[in-house]
Amino acid sequence: MKKRFFRITGRDMRIHKPDGAVITFWLAAETEEDALKACEERGMVDIEKIIDDTESHPWVGEQAE
Repeated sequence: MKKRFFRITGRDMRIHKPDGAVITFWLAAETEEDALKACEERGMVDIEKIIDDTESHPWVGEQAE
């Protein structure tokens, strides 16, 4: 399955402890569920937004591996 790029906004608990910081970033994953699981594993909580941004992400034309 081809990787998709998801633009995610959520609270990263590793930054500015103990409250965390809200950040927006891109993450390559095969499915939205895989992207959310990767966020959870890295301490991302309170996901506000997850958008499939494959067609317009900043690295259009580069292949995700």
